[in-house]
Amino acid sequence: MKTRNARKDHTCTLCHLVIPAGTKYRYETLTPWGHEVNETFGMFKAHWECEEKWQEIGDNYDWILPESKWDWMEMIDG
Repeated sequence: MKTRNARKDHTCTLCHLVIPAGTKYRYETLTPWGHEVNETFGMFKAHWECEEKWQEIGDNYDWILPESKWDWMEMIDG
């Protein structure tokens, strides 16, 4: 997982809220089986705090990302 300063607004993959320009966020290119040479599934972009929480709870959800902010709220409350 890498850290970057946002040059523009992004949407958090986990909570689905805005990552404002100028703030640090965590990101990773999602690839099949983790191979850099394969086609990508997309980008994971998350607030620093959301990514830390995901590291704590992700295993409980088989690392399947939430589809909405409501799914995320259920995951962190559950």
